[in-house]
Amino acid sequence: FDNDCDLLIDECDEDIVAPTIEFPGHLIDSSSTNGEGELTHLLRDVCFDTVTRANAFLYANIAVEDDCAKDVRLDVVYIQDVSRPGRATFRATATDERCEGIGGD
Repeated sequence: FDNDCDLLIDECDEDIVAPTIEFPGHLIDSSSTNGEGELTHLLRDVCFDTVTRANAFLYANIAVEDDCAKDVRLDVVYIQDVSRPGRATFRATATDERCEGIGGD
């Protein structure tokens, strides 16, 4: 749709909905949202012997979509947290590369 009547369809200034990240529900043990709106999933019965294998699993199982863009970049980053031994934390972000830095994240 051309929401602002400038004869361009779904360009960045019209894209008010951020890309979404979906994770298969059968792998989620519990979910919570922090004060900044970040959603956290705790996975059920999944164990990895390396960060690389865990990262590959996440890339293979996370789906990203956007209402305006066909190609959305997924980034999965390991966040080292020595206060939680035996647990790994990763942050997944989806970015509409057409609008990166303009509100397309």
